[in-house]
Amino acid sequence: MNDVPKDEKTIGEIVVRSPWLTSVYVKNNEGTESLWRGGWMHTGDLAVMDEYGYIRIVDREKDAVKSGGEFIPSLVLEDAISSCPGVIENAVVGKPDEKWGERPVAFYTGTAKPDDIRKHLLDMVNAGRIAKFWIPDDFINVKEFAKTSTGKIDKKVLREMIKK
Repeated sequence: MNDVPKDEKTIGEIVVRSPWLTSVYVKNNEGTESLWRGGWMHTGDLAVMDEYGYIRIVDREKDAVKSGGEFIPSLVLEDAISSCPGVIENAVVGKPDEKWGERPVAFYTGTAKPDDIRKHLLDMVNAGRIAKFWIPDDFINVKEFAKTSTGKIDKKVLREMIKK
């Protein structure tokens, strides 16, 4: 519940309040309690703010990996991985970790090798595009992804795979 600096790097959740927002989830007290905390509606959207006060949404809280108290936006990391030659599709999910809370795991299709993707991401670290701690601990090549009814990669399936 603190303002984020206008540095385009610090990630925070968008919280709002106004008289025309929904006040409750019908027949869902748990959902309402989660949505409304301290008089503010928690949207679940994660964003950064630029020097002019404009915000850019970087992920949904449920998809971001929280490692060592810091958010790793899966969408930004997936974008970085997708630019690696030999990667066709990819998705990043958080794997429970005793020390850090969660650590990112990248699933991908294509011919790239894990070391190639790791090197590609290190180049992005050196270029200032991503932080070094964002680099996934594991890269798992899959033949294909399970998809939702809207054609998106089903991250629930991937989270189940890393639990085993």
